[in-house]
Amino acid sequence: PSSVQLPQWLLRSGSDILKTHPIVAVDRRGIGMSGALDCRDVYERQEMLDQAQFAAGDDPVANLGTVTMTATTSCTDTIAPGDSAYDNAHAAEDLERLRSTWDVPTIALLGIGNGAQVALAYAGSHPDKVARLALDSPLPLAIGAEAAAEQQIKGQQAALDAFAAQCVATNCALGPNPKAVVDSLLSEARAGRGPGGASVATLVDAITMALGFPQGDRVAATNNLAGVLAAARAGAPNPIADLITEAENVRLTDGRIVN
Repeated sequence: PSSVQLPQWLLRSGSDILKTHPIVAVDRRGIGMSGALDCRDVYERQEMLDQAQFAAGDDPVANLGTVTMTATTSCTDTIAPGDSAYDNAHAAEDLERLRSTWDVPTIALLGIGNGAQVALAYAGSHPDKVARLALDSPLPLAIGAEAAAEQQIKGQQAALDAFAAQCVATNCALGPNPKAVVDSLLSEARAGRGPGGASVATLVDAITMALGFPQGDRVAATNNLAGVLAAARAGAPNPIADLITEAENVRLTDGRIVN
């Protein structure tokens, strides 16, 4: 959520801009400080988290598709008749309501990731109310799910490469080959020996969140993650378990799934 990430950015640099330009972090409906949405049962949540890799049969993709369709029906029933109010158009109108309420003539929008789609929707419906529009990593128009997933994986790999280079430069706890440590942890998880019983999916989500949303400056964030991974490699699962829990709380809520 933007309300979580914006303070982290301003801790590192750029807080002086607040003296002359107020910045407002706007979360999508159903995440952030919204009331928790509970529309998947425990089984559905865990199967989606594990990507159905432990389900019976030899086709986890089909198993995951079945579970996802069931969960979709459950969530649609739970939030009906408001299930159509979570799209980009409604999110854009939330921005317009804020602008109108604060009586601001025009606003500058910074859309990041999925937020870029909301920013584009607002610019399309209220072009005369946009002073500036900055888009960070928006998805191309009409992109397919497979292409979007491929772009996401490439971005994650680039972030891991940058982390490894920074880790080596600062002589972090992972030694001269940080990516080898990550690979070994994932291999152990595939074999059912992940730290604290963690699956590949939960480990990847935790590491991805730490890379994408670092806390503190770059060096401190790198060393913190390196320490967590080094502890997991040494057989101390608590730090990585805490990181997994944080990732699940921020990124894997039912509200995020609905969005």
